[in-house]
Amino acid sequence: MTPHLEKLDLGGCVDFVELHMPVECLDLKILTLHVTKVGNLNLGMTPNLEMLDLDACNEFELHMPVECPKLIYLKIRGSKVSNLNLELTPNLETLDLSKCYCLLKIHAPVGCLKKLAYFSLDTHSNFKSFQVHEWYNSAELYSIATSYIKAECIHICPLHPNNKLPNFGFDCETDEPGYSWMGNIEKLIYSGLCPCKNLEYWSATICGLQHLRGLSLDGSIPEDLWQLESLEKLSLNMVEIRHLPDSICMLKHLKSLEISNCLLIEQLPEEICRLECLEELYLCSCTSLRDIPNSICKMKWLKYLRVVGCDKVEKLPEKLGCLKYLEKLELGRCKSLQGIPNSICEMKCLKRLDLSSCDQVENLPEEIGCLECLKELNIFSEGISRLRLPQSIFQLKGLRITGSREQLQSYGFTSFTESYPGSLNFYAVEL
Repeated sequence: MTPHLEKLDLGGCVDFVELHMPVECLDLKILTLHVTKVGNLNLGMTPNLEMLDLDACNEFELHMPVECPKLIYLKIRGSKVSNLNLELTPNLETLDLSKCYCLLKIHAPVGCLKKLAYFSLDTHSNFKSFQVHEWYNSAELYSIATSYIKAECIHICPLHPNNKLPNFGFDCETDEPGYSWMGNIEKLIYSGLCPCKNLEYWSATICGLQHLRGLSLDGSIPEDLWQLESLEKLSLNMVEIRHLPDSICMLKHLKSLEISNCLLIEQLPEEICRLECLEELYLCSCTSLRDIPNSICKMKWLKYLRVVGCDKVEKLPEKLGCLKYLEKLELGRCKSLQGIPNSICEMKCLKRLDLSSCDQVENLPEEIGCLECLKELNIFSEGISRLRLPQSIFQLKGLRITGSREQLQSYGFTSFTESYPGSLNFYAVEL
């Protein structure tokens, strides 16, 4: 009775059970049925449908008897769909299959989803979660799509429950479109291989992305990481290793390296200086790390060095002054750090120095007042601070010093402000 209807929105009609469609609805382009009780839908009656939202239709089973060439958006999160033929949706751009607990098989021949830009899946044999989306930088005249891939694999194989899998997850950023690395989605999502083997498969898949720019890994490190010649950002979180693999030192274009919560790692490789393009090095909560290799001083382009919560680090390289372009040096919560080398006074670009909760540091270099670019100094301590400020530091006009009220008063400051409004005992004074 509505032959020219283009959009039908019944979302949220929680008692809606059945949609009667006795004839083709040739003009219908958008159909929204989320959170309804609709049990089935024949897409053969809507050949020109572009968007279909069936989010949280828990009773729903999708029938796709013919090709839907114009469908670009399909969201069936939380449905009872068991089989899905994506060969019939060649122009699909968005596909959300999250919480489809009954999904057993996806048919998707290689190359049938060349336009897929967003893909989400979880609660399957291989993944706790799996997401893909593409993003275009509108600020660039000739924008290239960037694919973001994020997944968290399960830790127990349902086929081999006694074979506990290593923790494994990844978060990628690449200029390669989704279809170029996904290949056959059916193979990646629900293959005949058990997750034990899929772990190896995904490691190889990641290392085969020649244009990968950013990669975050949780739990384990692929052996062939050195193949990622274009990698610029690498983040390692909760990786259970004592030493970084030498292959990381072969990433010639790496600009940012973050190692966090790697509780067993004891040292960094001396060859880390081979990362010639590195600009940012973050070492966070690596509680077994004992020292920073001297070779780090050869990283001439390093701008940001953050060593935070590394309890066992006692000293810094004496030739730290070779880092001519370093702008930020953050050493917060390094409770065993004994001192700061005098060579820091040669780092003329240094803007921020964080020594918060470095309770063993008693002195700063006498000539620190020559760091004319220094604008922030954090010396906050929760206990009794033994740090002595050299007289030369009072020459740095505009320097903001952050500490506890008691600390700042002990240095003779009488006027200061809350450094972080609402925070407990963080105050600052500006010279």
